[in-house]
Formats: sequence, structure tokens, C-alpha cells
Amino acid sequence: KANQMAKLATVQFVGKSGTKYPFNIYPITEECAAEAGIYIFGNYNSVEGNIRPVYIGKAISFQSRFYDHHKDACVKANGGNTICLMQVSDENKRTEIEKDLLAYYNTKCNEVLNPVTPK
Repeated sequence: KANQMAKLATVQFVGKSGTKYPFNIYPITEECAAEAGIYIFGNYNSVEGNIRPVYIGKAISFQSRFYDHHKDACVKANGGNTICLMQVSDENKRTEIEKDLLAYYNTKCNEVLNPVTPK
């Protein structure tokens, strides 16, 4: 299968609500499918098996979203070596999950939606 992505592992990221979200971890160089959902650029340590989210976002199409991503430089500077994907077709759900994750993780490259920033 030529369109099968090379999955490294699976991980559960927890939102502030306590909800666990399952993500698949892929090399950052991987070509992504044209699917909607939540994505997390992560710093993955395969030896320890842990991952630190560097940037959290949502996309209508993973494929078009990562081509020349606006946070590329920040992600690389913070050791981003993987892309974690969770397919979510419902737009309201995507917004809800993204907010939940951003409220829990203090990522290095999210500044717009980070709740620490005064609205």
C-alpha cells in the first residue's frame, strides 16, 4: 500500500477536562492524508517512549495544512520531530478538542489560542 503512513507509535494526550485523546505518531517528514482532525507537532523520544507537544492545531485537511506550515521554524527549534494525528470529521468537535488540549499543555509554539494569553 503506497498510501499507508509509517506509524511510529500511538499516544494518548489528555485534555484539561481529563478526556484522553488517542493519536497516532508519525515521522514529521511523512506525507499526511487529506483527512480532517487534530494534529500535534511533538518532540518524541523513542528510547523513553515519551512525547512532548510543541504545537497543537486543527485542520480540515492534514495534507494541505502541513505544506509550508506557518510554525515550521518554531517547531524545529523546539525539537519537533513527529506529527501526531487524530481524525475528527466534526468541526465543532475539533474546536472543542483543540481548546481542551491547549488548556492542558503549555506548548512552545501556540500563542494565539493559549489560555495564558489575556483575551
